[in-house]
Amino acid sequence: MLKPANKEELKRIIKNRIQTEGIKCDLNDIDVSDITDMSDMFSGSRFEGEIASAM
Repeated sequence: MLKPANKEELKRIIKNRIQTEGIKCDLNDIDVSDITDMSDMFSGSRFEGEIASAM
């Protein structure tokens, strides 16, 4: 389980994962509970996935 301390570290983890595993990589092993600021985290990103099962 990865546990980034801040938004910048999370962005690095996600970028690295996408580069190594591809755009459909699994990010479920990242614990974001310590990150208090996720403002603009996905700004400029495209999302076309299904989120109904996440609710």
